[in-house]
Amino acid sequence: MSTHVRVAGEQAAACPFIPFPDTEALNPQSAGATKALRSLTTKHAKRPLWTVVEVAGYLSVSERTVRDWVYRRAIPYRKVGAALRFCPDTIERWTLPASERT
Repeated sequence: MSTHVRVAGEQAAACPFIPFPDTEALNPQSAGATKALRSLTTKHAKRPLWTVVEVAGYLSVSERTVRDWVYRRAIPYRKVGAALRFCPDTIERWTLPASERT
């Protein structure tokens, strides 16, 4: 059985769905969960998806602020099981002024 990463936000086209066949790795209690989640890459950029901590560091805000933006759907994100993940290219583009986003 293959599961897919769910995409939220208007930038969904920039980071397409990623098939993820190993659902056991998505279990937070699983030994390989962290490694499996960190190994997820975007199809186009081949960069690992960022965690809340990495996005907070990149944007120089608190983790709570990032989670609040996710709650309000103000920032593009993905859910992998219960974990939040962010496409680095989409986040970098999201930080640009609206006139420069293309």
